[in-house]
Amino acid sequence: MTDKKTFIQLKSGTLEKVEDGYILIKYNNYPNIDIEEVKRRDQAIFELCDYQSTPLLIDTRGSLIEYSTEAREYMANAAEIYRYRKAEAFIITKNNVGLKMLVNSYVKLNETKCPVKIFDNEKDALDWLHNFL
Repeated sequence: MTDKKTFIQLKSGTLEKVEDGYILIKYNNYPNIDIEEVKRRDQAIFELCDYQSTPLLIDTRGSLIEYSTEAREYMANAAEIYRYRKAEAFIITKNNVGLKMLVNSYVKLNETKCPVKIFDNEKDALDWLHNFL
């Protein structure tokens, strides 16, 4: 029997399959995330969720992230990834107005295929995310 991965390290952060049944994505300070890094992240999600629809907890606290134009366009149009995202809870610190605006724009402009909500603390994010487990 093959052991399934539960943790993947990328340049831009880490992805971990948590026992509760969601995937935790923690970003680090990796400026200008390009399309190749986004594709690596998506592949890591596929591997961790075993191609099953899974909620994501995306923790950006303490990180400075920015996506290239090509990466943003890819994320807006990559239909395959939405089959595996049951819901997305973003944790963004209160003072990170720029990232909140980016996520809100992403949600509004791209009509995301799964529920997305922004939180400023982990407890509220997990409480909401558990509705999708």
